[in-house]
Amino acid sequence: MSTATEQPQPSPPTVAVAPASTIATRTDDQPSASDTPILSKTNRKVMLYNCLKHDRAKDVQKIINRNISPDFDKKIVIQKLRKPCGNSWAIVTLQEEEMVQMFIDLVNGNSSDWTNKRGGIIRADRQDQDDNDNDNDNDNDERTERTRNDDKKRSIAVDCDDNGSSRKRPKVKHGFLSADEVRDRITPYWRLSTAEQLDKKQKEMIRKCSMSIIKEIKTVFRTREKEMKRNKHVKAIPMYEWVGKRKAINVDKIISSPTQFEYRNKCELTFGYRYLQSQATVGGNPEPSVDAKIPAVGYMTSGWSGGVTKPHSCPNTPTEACGVADILDDFLSSSPIPPYDPKLHVGLWRCVTMRFSHRTNQCMIIVMHAPSKGGAGAKEDGSDDYSEYFESERKRLIKVLTEKPIPLPQRDYAGVDMTMIKGDNAEEDSAERKALLKVTSIFFQEYGGLSAPGPDHPVEHMYGNDYMEEVLGKCTFQISPGAFFQVNTRGAETLYNVVVKQIQQIAPSEPEKVLLLDVCCGTGTIGLTCIKEGVAGRLLGVDVSGPAIKDAKINALKNWPDSSCSAHFVASRAELVLSKEIRIAREKYNVTNIIAVVDPARDGLHPDVIKTLRATGMIQRLIYVSCNPTKSLVRDAAMLCAPPSKKYPGVPFYISSASPVDMFPMTLHCEMVMTFDRLNETSASEEKEKKQSASAKASEDHEIVMTIGDQRNETGAPEEKKKQSLILIAGGEDEVVDV
Repeated sequence: MSTATEQPQPSPPTVAVAPASTIATRTDDQPSASDTPILSKTNRKVMLYNCLKHDRAKDVQKIINRNISPDFDKKIVIQKLRKPCGNSWAIVTLQEEEMVQMFIDLVNGNSSDWTNKRGGIIRADRQDQDDNDNDNDNDNDERTERTRNDDKKRSIAVDCDDNGSSRKRPKVKHGFLSADEVRDRITPYWRLSTAEQLDKKQKEMIRKCSMSIIKEIKTVFRTREKEMKRNKHVKAIPMYEWVGKRKAINVDKIISSPTQFEYRNKCELTFGYRYLQSQATVGGNPEPSVDAKIPAVGYMTSGWSGGVTKPHSCPNTPTEACGVADILDDFLSSSPIPPYDPKLHVGLWRCVTMRFSHRTNQCMIIVMHAPSKGGAGAKEDGSDDYSEYFESERKRLIKVLTEKPIPLPQRDYAGVDMTMIKGDNAEEDSAERKALLKVTSIFFQEYGGLSAPGPDHPVEHMYGNDYMEEVLGKCTFQISPGAFFQVNTRGAETLYNVVVKQIQQIAPSEPEKVLLLDVCCGTGTIGLTCIKEGVAGRLLGVDVSGPAIKDAKINALKNWPDSSCSAHFVASRAELVLSKEIRIAREKYNVTNIIAVVDPARDGLHPDVIKTLRATGMIQRLIYVSCNPTKSLVRDAAMLCAPPSKKYPGVPFYISSASPVDMFPMTLHCEMVMTFDRLNETSASEEKEKKQSASAKASEDHEIVMTIGDQRNETGAPEEKKKQSLILIAGGEDEVVDV
């Protein structure tokens, strides 16, 4: 790019641009926008920087018209121009992708002509996915809705150009990433000691979980109070005493994971292209630069448009996953079928899921791919049809994965304190990993959608066993390809021990009269573990996933071959069957105590499930195992503990304990086991009477003060009213009423 001191170049600008005939020429493996469905505009967008903030789109258009000669009108066609007010950038959407580089060269090659009204030089660059994220921000109302459903809403990719936002996000670096940069994105706490990690997560659970829950509950009471003033039919409900305490929720000391290093038993890697780093000489000094990329598998550390990176430098990833990644890299280097392109939606190989068990020496691999005849962006001429090679390549892939044990490559752990990470359990970890694992199951999954398939999407079994097994505690569990299982096996044992202790606190001496209600039971890991530990005699598991319930029934038979386990699993929505199944269990087995355990996904519980749990008065204790304690747990806990309403009837719960468990060392995430006990109806009514009595006392004192205020002094003027404060104790908080 030229500097401001260089001589002006003649207009119209002259740049080194390939002739039109060259641009029109392409090979079959380089699709153009003209014959490919335009599913994403990012590859046709150019960012113009250093525009004036008060400029509008028409002002930027004048600069473009001034510098583009008539010869370029046919080569560069601008489809759309957007310039948000208050921002110093503009987005230009071109008609075809081939025009992008021509336009960038035109702008950056003639800096003296491309200037704003103040003489500042305008520069151009391709828009990456992160700039597109800024472009896709919705208005304030939509952002509010997205806050309520954060994980679900943020996962939807939308191409919207109409509503801009000035909110800035950190720019993600694309291209080659160093080992430290990869670790910073996958395991951001890798530089901290275990004690420092636990301290940060402990404070996070107090500040963003427990305090946020109390804030949400108080907001419900304040809203109810405002409604009462507007509508006389709304009954006054005093704030519960436990909510007003200084430490309403007592958060226990966080429990550390037994395994700090290579603890994941499941890894998902994406097929894509990995950037290579070479040494380029700049001014006589070697300087790293990106010059090529190769097909590979890895983590998407730079977003879906930034390529993939090798997992070898991530300390939470098992070495076996790195070995499988090396095998797949070698396979892709000689495969005629390219990886899937999420921009153009062409290509075949999409992602690979790996599950490992060192306790049973098993490994399951699931390869997801687009349809062999082409994905959603396939060209009409059939050049994206890979069905000719697919069957032979699939057989070759199975062969390279199964002919030898999984290799254990050298890991890149430069700068990582291994003694700090491995901790006291290093010897036990190494004992479990004596034998080399072999691939025991291979599945292929065809998916032609644009995002990701659901857990029940069908798979095709191609090699080995139909499932894999894992030992957790005293039980052995069967795991199907789409089933959920905790990614940290030894950490899950610690997590479930906390659940068992919470059940033991209120379990009677006769556990056979205790009915454990396992909502969102999945494959039955929590419920069957509690039955094995002897804290409950009956188990009712409910899950909406049919395959998961099928695995749960098999797991019950696998661990109790004599059918002595009193477990019943139902594949249905919990709100449809809970009342009926609980009534049947009480009549048939004469149970006297019902304890509920819920372990939902990151989205949390459905509102109808919360409504059913609140309305089922026989549930006196609810144990909530949350993998998203700072978001979905906050919302669900507020609904469980809020005062009764038409939408959420029944006596509410109160939070008796909260136990965080560090299931994911070196990351930002943490599990929370929160215990809810049913609020006593008698104590709730007493609080209401106390509140009404205090309010009546305040009204009487208010009338007395008003009478005194109406008295006159010697001059006949009204006496100045004295401001008095009546302290009312209600719900554990001091309310000051001015009269």
